[in-house]
Amino acid sequence: AIRNRRAEMNVPPSRKAKLYIKTTKPEYFNKKEGFFLRLAGASQVVITNSVNLDNTVRIITDSAEIFIPMNDIVDNEAERERLTKELETAEKELERAQSKLDNADFISRAPEKVVNAEKEKISKYTSIRDKVLEALKKL
Repeated sequence: AIRNRRAEMNVPPSRKAKLYIKTTKPEYFNKKEGFFLRLAGASQVVITNSVNLDNTVRIITDSAEIFIPMNDIVDNEAERERLTKELETAEKELERAQSKLDNADFISRAPEKVVNAEKEKISKYTSIRDKVLEALKKL
């Protein structure tokens, strides 16, 4: 689950992060510390029964909650740059699709399937734009 989350967030495997594992089964996780250090890309593993951290990625499993501090895994400036580019792309695609739908000739001549595809693009890129804006606010 940790490696999947890191991949979703585009965190390179070489970037180490401190893991906080909140669990009621510390004996089990103490035995697996080496696993977390090697396979999950952890720099340190803290096993505890409570975690009070802000700005973390949270991974929930049936036996534990795993917290990874964002500043350990994300280069904020690089992430802001990446998100800004993604926002620009989404806005350009939105503008392009909207201009087609605003064109009366396009609407009257294009097959319904093509018009619907442009409407779907507007929905898709609006959603992407909103998610990117939310992610930028959180940085």
